[in-house]
Amino acid sequence: MPVQTTHPADIQAWLDGFDLPLDAVAVMLGVTDRTLKTYARRGEATRTVLLALDRLAWSEARLCGLPRVTPPLAPRPELAEVVRLMNLAAAIDDPSDIYDVPDILRPVPALLVDARKVLRGPARRASVAALDLLKQEHRRGQDAWMDGGLERLRRIATALAAA
Repeated sequence: MPVQTTHPADIQAWLDGFDLPLDAVAVMLGVTDRTLKTYARRGEATRTVLLALDRLAWSEARLCGLPRVTPPLAPRPELAEVVRLMNLAAAIDDPSDIYDVPDILRPVPALLVDARKVLRGPARRASVAALDLLKQEHRRGQDAWMDGGLERLRRIATALAAA
């Protein structure tokens, strides 16, 4: 079932930012170009397509060394602060700043426990995955964040935003 995006121009802006033909983007997303045009015109798409667009834009920007151009998905209100803090921590790329990650993420477990009271389905599973990741990385120590922990944190934050 399609979900409404924040503004009808969002999907078209994402598509314009790829610098690729529409049919190529459609193939990468696993939909037909006609479906993609319909999504862009209506300003709504399935969560799967929105996540795929977000992931594709993020990887394109990363390969080009450009800042991320796609607007992030709007998380549920009870997860907004959690997603913001997780994305803030995941954005750290300087090894000398990696020791700030635990300080940034310190309130996240309590926020997730509070939010889990109202979460169901994918949102609840994503919150459990986030708590597990935080426990694992805490046990592994500070340097574990640079060893793939931040990438996992970013993926879980995206899953929480989409849930």
